[in-house]
Amino acid sequence: MKHTERPGLHRWSRHEYGQLIDHGLLDEDDPVELLDGLLLVKEPQHSPHRTAVLLTAKALERGFGEGWFVQTQSPIILDDRSEPEPDVCVVRGSPRDSAAEHPARPGPARRNWGYAVIATLGADATVTPLAAPAAAIRVADLLP
Repeated sequence: MKHTERPGLHRWSRHEYGQLIDHGLLDEDDPVELLDGLLLVKEPQHSPHRTAVLLTAKALERGFGEGWFVQTQSPIILDDRSEPEPDVCVVRGSPRDSAAEHPARPGPARRNWGYAVIATLGADATVTPLAAPAAAIRVADLLP
């Protein structure tokens, strides 16, 4: 029996991903994002999810204040192979600062993206963003 060799997994660069859009193979509105070189289908947005995204964005805008902006479901550059569209992202500066290119992550590049700490909090708890230590955001304000 002859075995057919499986093709290798292709990891796309941000440049190649942009070319797929420029050449019309992907549309900017397609439910696809680039993460670690892989084209991943984005999850559908049901009403409770969408409500949580909007509430979180509003709470973060209040918590961070001037010098920051909050974007929802918009691209951010993490590295040469990652341009995800997170539900909510807080970016230093103003929206005009990234008029020519999507905002990029502040700080050094990390090879393994993930959470340093995972905790379950009740609705009565508050959280403090590392980049905005004066902010106290109520968990209840993030929930639909």
